[in-house]
Amino acid sequence: MGSENRGLSQLNYLIFNEFKNAFPVKKVMLIVVLMLFPLIYFFIRKDQYEFPDELSIFTFMFEGVFSMVFVLAATFIYALHFSSEIKNRFIFYERTRMSIRKLLSIKLTVLNSSTFIVFFLLGIGYFIFSFYIAPSLELINARPIDKPITSRHTFTQLFQYGPVVYGLLYSGWIALHAALFASLAFFFTLIMSNAYIALSLPFLIYMIGAFLLPSIDISFMPFWFVDSIFPFGYVQQPIWTAFVPFIGLLFVCILLFVYVYTRAERLDNLL
Repeated sequence: MGSENRGLSQLNYLIFNEFKNAFPVKKVMLIVVLMLFPLIYFFIRKDQYEFPDELSIFTFMFEGVFSMVFVLAATFIYALHFSSEIKNRFIFYERTRMSIRKLLSIKLTVLNSSTFIVFFLLGIGYFIFSFYIAPSLELINARPIDKPITSRHTFTQLFQYGPVVYGLLYSGWIALHAALFASLAFFFTLIMSNAYIALSLPFLIYMIGAFLLPSIDISFMPFWFVDSIFPFGYVQQPIWTAFVPFIGLLFVCILLFVYVYTRAERLDNLL
């Protein structure tokens, strides 16, 4: 029991140390500033739009530019740091102190947890602003909309359980996708020798369907990432439709995880 506790304490220390190395104060401040961009954009453009209710403000935060750069932002949180470690041969020195699988497990844990936390806080922060702060600042026009809030777009069905349930679950939905796309960048960086292509590939996967699928059949739109994660510009679909691309993304991540971890000892040339 004592050795297990020591092993767990050592693992926690290594994870904490990885967080500290990956997120210096300047980077944390930069992430905070970037998280404020949707809010800044809202205050710049708010007089040019009508916001009849809280949901209209909330969706405004995630439409347009944010939905386009979503995967790039997810990659920036940690995957970019990991790629630079490989490029500068830092991992070569780290793996002399532990097995390569343990090292990759620590870094993947930090990647997933940090990316999820940042995007969850982003989502829940803008939910609180839209549903509680904006009304108190009288930023809502209070103009009735014909459609009930539960039938606006996919996931608004959750409003039948209350706005807090919607805010928590939808913020988690955004954060989960951010972590999975960041994981793709992590695995591609390990597999491919070209770091630029490895980091760009998740963005290409995310974006290509937004242009390809509608040209094949408009009914395919709800089944691709842009419209399943940010379904604000399309008619409401059953929530299960959003899980179709999610399961595909999760399956690819699992396959890459298995591939990387079964071939971990053969990654010496890259690490």
